[in-house]
Amino acid sequence: MGDGTISEVVTGCAPLTQDNSCGGGWGNHIVIDLGAGVGLRYAHMSDVSVSQGQQVKSGQPIGRMGNSGWSEGVHLHLEQLDMNNGRTQVDPSELLKKAGGWTNGQQVT
Repeated sequence: MGDGTISEVVTGCAPLTQDNSCGGGWGNHIVIDLGAGVGLRYAHMSDVSVSQGQQVKSGQPIGRMGNSGWSEGVHLHLEQLDMNNGRTQVDPSELLKKAGGWTNGQQVT
């Protein structure tokens, strides 16, 4: 979805726990800062293959979807964040349109 810098990494959360205590309910997750105040959180991952401060490029593997944290079933939780406003959640519709849209089951890179 874009090149950026890993600004947050949380790992060590067990799968299938429905537990808010690890990663604030997000479980294993990362936040990518894309610049210009735009961030992306990828959450409930089974494992993470990047580290904080690492530069990542679109198409680069960052981890695998999973079921960690407060989650019911294997999936990838993706949300857009306003990095200039306390990482508040933003409707990702416009960002997804710019990336070429989205379909169920599509690989996320």
